[in-house]
Amino acid sequence: MGAITSTVTVSGGTAGGATVGGSGTINGSLVNAATVAPGDPVTLTVIGDYEQDNGALLKIVIDGPGSMDKLAVGGNVTLENGALMELDIENGYAPTAGQTFDFLTYTGALTGTFDPANVTVEGLQPGFQFNVGMDGSGEFGVVAVNNGVSSGPEPGTLAVLGLGGLMWMRRRGCIFNFRFSIFNWGGGEAEG
Repeated sequence: MGAITSTVTVSGGTAGGATVGGSGTINGSLVNAATVAPGDPVTLTVIGDYEQDNGALLKIVIDGPGSMDKLAVGGNVTLENGALMELDIENGYAPTAGQTFDFLTYTGALTGTFDPANVTVEGLQPGFQFNVGMDGSGEFGVVAVNNGVSSGPEPGTLAVLGLGGLMWMRRRGCIFNFRFSIFNWGGGEAEG
């Protein structure tokens, strides 16, 4: 985590452009003309204003209630027409109807919004519906309209699949008897 003490402009567009990400503080304003991705889930603080240009991307990771990226702005927020947002729902999490995810806070004025047509959702099966907008108290986010269904494996699923694969291989004769040694802290070896 660190601090930048001037205005930051992120440029180059979303395809091959620059990205500001992670946590920390920008002691100035942030102009997003490429990608801002607060990162995994942490808060990126902007002491000044935040401006997101047409075609620029704000990428937010959500992996549970209260566990999401946040952009905290100490000034005004301007979202130009065509501003893009990507919600990455991770770790097998699936939002339920009525859950709210406030990922953008501000103390000044909000100008503009994210058009729902410019918001993509990754990590959920098609059909997840949401409303996007401000709540009137200086927070901006999404509200789940229906229950989401994760498109990724639940945590631990890969381990279960791996064990299942080993059992299948053993049953098919692909794995033969083997011996292994485990160090026994009391001395000697335990063999299996």
